[in-house]
Amino acid sequence: MAQEGKTMEAQAQREAYESERAHVNELFAAAATNDVNKLKDLAGTSTSREQMLGYKDANGRSMLHFAATQGHDDVCKWLLDGLATKDAQHIAVNATDKQGDSALRLAVRVGHAQVAKFLFDLGGSSGSTVLDAGESKEELKRKPSLLHEAASSGEVDMVRVALEDFGLKSCINEATKTGPPIFWAAFNANEAMVQQLLEAGADPNVRDEDGHSALLVAATRDAPEVVRMLLEAGADMRVSTGADDETTVVHAAAASGADETLNAIAEAVPDAFAKALDQEADGFRPIELAAYSGHVGTARTIAELANQDLETVQEICAKMEERREKEMNEAAEELENGLEKCAQARNEGNEAFKSGELENALAAYGAGVEMAAAMLAKFHARLQRMGGDPTCDAQITRIKEEALAVLLCNRSACALKLGQTELARDDGQQAAELRPKWPKAHFRLGQALAVLGENADAAQSFWTGYELAPKEPGAAALLNLFKQSVAKAKKQHQQNDDTTQEEAEDAEPLQSSVAPPTPSPTSFQHEVPVEIPADASPDAPLRSLVMRFNDGEDPFRVATRFVQENGLDGSLVHRIAHHVHEVMTTAPTSTSS
Repeated sequence: MAQEGKTMEAQAQREAYESERAHVNELFAAAATNDVNKLKDLAGTSTSREQMLGYKDANGRSMLHFAATQGHDDVCKWLLDGLATKDAQHIAVNATDKQGDSALRLAVRVGHAQVAKFLFDLGGSSGSTVLDAGESKEELKRKPSLLHEAASSGEVDMVRVALEDFGLKSCINEATKTGPPIFWAAFNANEAMVQQLLEAGADPNVRDEDGHSALLVAATRDAPEVVRMLLEAGADMRVSTGADDETTVVHAAAASGADETLNAIAEAVPDAFAKALDQEADGFRPIELAAYSGHVGTARTIAELANQDLETVQEICAKMEERREKEMNEAAEELENGLEKCAQARNEGNEAFKSGELENALAAYGAGVEMAAAMLAKFHARLQRMGGDPTCDAQITRIKEEALAVLLCNRSACALKLGQTELARDDGQQAAELRPKWPKAHFRLGQALAVLGENADAAQSFWTGYELAPKEPGAAALLNLFKQSVAKAKKQHQQNDDTTQEEAEDAEPLQSSVAPPTPSPTSFQHEVPVEIPADASPDAPLRSLVMRFNDGEDPFRVATRFVQENGLDGSLVHRIAHHVHEVMTTAPTSTSS
């Protein structure tokens, strides 16, 4: 009888949990669709605004995050107006998700100026001087300001609000991983925003962490009007500030097949353009780079601008085609030799690992990782010079999957045994990004996350690995690890919330993540057919693909995942992120998984 009573009690608790979960799903759905009346009906008199904002999805986002991302100012106002104090409003506005993003930051990122101003006026942090919870000063320095986020949205009005209402003019020349705000404007060929930023004090010669300039971004994007504006503002034509580097934006435009940009440079700064035509960069003059990259039309354009005859162009193209073929053969041999050396480093590491010499194993794997990373960088540079090439693409994929991902995976296992859990996690994460369809990479990442106590994320990694090969040897072990992590994650949440709810007997995968005691909302999954260029060159062939995402997801993260899953050129991330934002604002919501 006692056992039967416990079973009935567990069943009742499970039913109550599922009922609450369904209720929260409805609340999130109403917030995401700007249905304030539905929110009021669902909340009734039993659910306070504080409780509603306490519910989080698997990414740590509240209903306010969802509403802000969609630009639903009515929902944002209703949720916040119902809080008891100004302090409570301030806390809610600045609450961050797992990626450290507040509702204000998400609203700015997608360009919802009205919602962003409302949240900022309630005490939202601009991200330039205020630390988010648990954030170090160094992390804050790397984090883009809301002016950077506004520029990435592509919305001129959002940039105006960031400059004038948020008071972020002091951030206008701050460089982050993706460059200063003017980089985004140049990347999107947004002439109005470029002019807006220049008038506000943007330096046309500010560089990103890699030494690149906004002029280079505009030139490779073939944005002639933006190029003219930057040159008129005094932009430096050099690609790098290095004394020995002769590369100019003329070389970059030639390699990208950016004919209109070349014409714009020739008109704006004729003397500098003529000088650049005679300069060699990595052994190539601009006309040779165009021919080598397969842009014969661009080579003709340069010849016309330099008053060279067609016969000279034909000779150059023939010479560059011969050089390209020779270098491709050399690259094929270099690839095999490099992969063999990486395999040797891996084997040395494996032998040391089996013998228990973990420090030696870690060093051997590390040497292999360095070799593979250097080889990957070299082949990426070759791909860029070639203006996109299927053979080079395939070579890069082999380096990622056969060498770098495997070495990182092995080093992750070794680091975990040595107690270097953060290295193990980072290596596992990178391996999973390099080779997303390899179950072992997700297994290694899951192992490290589990040791770090990040059980919900560990469960997601184990489940991803299981889903990739459910019938392969080891699948059962992955499924078992997933269930164990689910149980631990639930227990963690129960302890954090100081609840007495018993753990569910069966662990089941959820659509977005592991189920916390505070239920996750139903994902609003989209599957949108898109035409995406195969590489970063202007004349790249289009590929028909399907982009999948959930409402409220960060466009940049969606784009990064999409590029990795489909083996696209990494330089396309920013372009695709902008496209994702456009799709997100027009695609209908769906509850399909």
